[in-house]
Amino acid sequence: MKKIHSIIFDLDGTLTNTLPLSLAGSKETIRHISGKVLDNEDIYKHFGKTEDSLFQDCLGSKWEEGVRFYARYFEERADKEIVFPGIFDALEFLKTHDVKTALVTGRGASSTEVILRKTGLGSYFETVKTGSILKSIKTQCIEEVLSSWRMSTSHVFYIGDAATDIDDAKAAGVTALSAAWFVNADKDAQAARKPFKIFDTVAEFYGWLKNNV
Repeated sequence: MKKIHSIIFDLDGTLTNTLPLSLAGSKETIRHISGKVLDNEDIYKHFGKTEDSLFQDCLGSKWEEGVRFYARYFEERADKEIVFPGIFDALEFLKTHDVKTALVTGRGASSTEVILRKTGLGSYFETVKTGSILKSIKTQCIEEVLSSWRMSTSHVFYIGDAATDIDDAKAAGVTALSAAWFVNADKDAQAARKPFKIFDTVAEFYGWLKNNV
């Protein structure tokens, strides 16, 4: 087993249970600014890109107002309670053992900043990369992290909850891990992509860290 030198984390569904806030915040943003009422499927279609994509499609020229409203929505509601139990213990362990960490998320910059600040997660990451309004850029972002660290892909891991996170990690040449503790995680889809490991619980992930750092 290769030793863990660095780990890059996904945010939503991996570190935080932000799906309820994301859905409610998106719906309220669109309703408040345009009067339109969306269902969950309307929002799911934009996952992988930043929330700005949804607001551009639904709000037109007022999309930037939507981004600001959405960030305020999170500002008023996000706190440590949205962080999965055990995540802080795992991150603190990595910090005390000098394992380099970064965050690569498909979420937009404004709401990511709010979530990291309000939860206290931000202090654990040397580098934070957010998404694109046009498409998923996680592979590119992982590569940028590696470049900033001047580090090869050996002993670098990326962990996310989506099957596409495994594809992105492999495309960047790092070892893919899957977080299956999120209730919406599709473990069958994860398994089909053949990640290095799938963790059913945060405790299982933490135990693996303690045995391999």
